[in-house]
Amino acid sequence: MSRTFKLSLAALTALGALSSANAMSFLEALEGTSISNTTFVRYTEKTGLGSAADRASGSRFQVKSYLNFLTQDFEGYQAGFGLYYNQGSGMPLSASSNSAHGDLLGSGGSHLGNGGGIADNLNMFGVSEAFLSKKFDEDGKYSAKVGMMFLKTPFTDGTMDRAVGASTAFKFGNTTLKAAAYDTWSSMDWSFMQTLGGYTAADGYTNNATPNSYGNNSFKNNLFYVGVEKPAVEGNGLDYKLYLSHISRMVDAAAYLDLGYNASGFRIGAQVAYTQFGKYSGEYGSINNAGLTGNALAYNGLGGATNVGNHKTDAGLFNNGLAKNAGLYNIQASYASKGSFMLKAGFTGSFGDSYGALIDNQGEFNLGGMVWHNMLIYGGNGASMFGSGGKNGTNLMVGYAKFVLDATEKLKLGIDVAYVGGANNIHGNENNFTLSSLSNKNTNFVEITPSLVYKLNDRFTFTSWYGQTVGDMKLHIARAEVKFAF
Repeated sequence: MSRTFKLSLAALTALGALSSANAMSFLEALEGTSISNTTFVRYTEKTGLGSAADRASGSRFQVKSYLNFLTQDFEGYQAGFGLYYNQGSGMPLSASSNSAHGDLLGSGGSHLGNGGGIADNLNMFGVSEAFLSKKFDEDGKYSAKVGMMFLKTPFTDGTMDRAVGASTAFKFGNTTLKAAAYDTWSSMDWSFMQTLGGYTAADGYTNNATPNSYGNNSFKNNLFYVGVEKPAVEGNGLDYKLYLSHISRMVDAAAYLDLGYNASGFRIGAQVAYTQFGKYSGEYGSINNAGLTGNALAYNGLGGATNVGNHKTDAGLFNNGLAKNAGLYNIQASYASKGSFMLKAGFTGSFGDSYGALIDNQGEFNLGGMVWHNMLIYGGNGASMFGSGGKNGTNLMVGYAKFVLDATEKLKLGIDVAYVGGANNIHGNENNFTLSSLSNKNTNFVEITPSLVYKLNDRFTFTSWYGQTVGDMKLHIARAEVKFAF
C-alpha cells in the first residue's frame, strides 16, 4: 500500500519563487512520487522452564520502520529509495535476564555504517534500497532493476536480506519469469549468527562470548537465480513457483518448488527445497579451513555461546560436521471460507545430509508452528543453511495444524498446534530444555500457540500470540504488536 505525493502547480510556483531554479526542478520531480511506510512496535516476553537451575527469562521491545519512495514514471524509468530503522530485537538477547536496558543510547545506540558487535545488528538506521528501474512496455510486463534492493525470493527474507546487482521480470499471461544476478548480498540470519558467535580459531570453533565483526560484512560470492511463478486464476486451478539458484563457491545448485491445486477455497500443495553445497574458498577461507567440501558456513555462532545459550557443543564441526547437501519437503491441505474461517494441516520432513536448505530460516516454506523457529533473536533454528539444520546428520519432522476464526469483521482468533521431532539439533539456552535432551540432537516436543489479530482501523493492526511448548523443550513466549502501514 502506498500514497502518491502531489504538489499543485501553484504550490510549485510559490516554492520555486522562494528557492533556486534547481530546487524548482527537484520539486517537480517529486510530483507523482509514491511513498509507503510500515512501522511496528513489538513487545516480547520469554520464559524458559527447563531443568537447569536458572530460568532463561527476559523481555524485549522492538521498534522497526520502513520508508520507501518511488518516483513517477519518466518514459518508463523510475528511481527507488528506501530508509530502514530498527531498535531492539524480537527476542530477549541475554540467556538469563532482561537485556532491554541497552536498547537506547550507550552501546545500544543507533549507527550508520560499520561498527562492532551485537548492537550494530540490533540497532541500526540507514539506506535499505537505492535502485533504478525500467519498464520496456506500456503495461510493465517486461521490466528490469539495477542497484541495491531487497532479495525477494521464496528462500530468503524479502524484508531483511538485501543484494546489489540486477534483476528482471517478464510477464506473459498469468505467468511471470524472473532472473537476477548479484555480486554482493547479505543475510540477516548470517549477520546475527556471525556477530553473536566469533570465529578466531583455525578449526572454526571458539567461545563466542565476544562479538565478531564478520557479522557486519556481506557476501561477495555472486548469487544467481531464475524463477517462474504462476498464481491460481480467480482462486481456482494450478499455482506454482519454481526457482533455481547458484552461489559462487558456496552452493553448486539449489532448487525450490511450490506446487498447488485450488478449487472453491480448497488448496492442496507440496513444497520441495534442495541445496547441493560447494567447496567454499571465499573471503573467510583462512578461518573456515578453505577447501573443505560441504556447508562450510553452517552453524556459525551456535557453539558454546554465552549470550545466545547452547544445549549442545560443536567442537570439531569442521572436521566431520559439514553437510554436503540439504533437503526439505512439505505437504499441506487447506480450506478458507472468506469472512468465516481458515483451516490448514500439513507435514514437513527432510532428506539428504541435513535440512538447512534455505538462506533464510523460513522464507516462504511451510515449516509449521510459531515458537520453535522464532525463539531466538536470529534464525538459528529453522531451515537456514547457516543454522542448526545445516549440520551433517540432522533431520526434521513437523506435523502441524492451524485454525483461524473470523470472529467479527475486525477480529480474527487463531490457534496453532505442532509436533516437532527428529534429530533436529534445535538450539537455545539450556534452561529451555530438559536435562535428558542436552546430550543429543533429538529434541521432541509439542507447541500450542493461540493468537488474535484485531484491525483497529484501515491503517493500524494489533496482533498478539502466546506460545507454549511441552516435551524436551519447555518454553513460554508471549508477544504483542501494533503495526501501522500505508
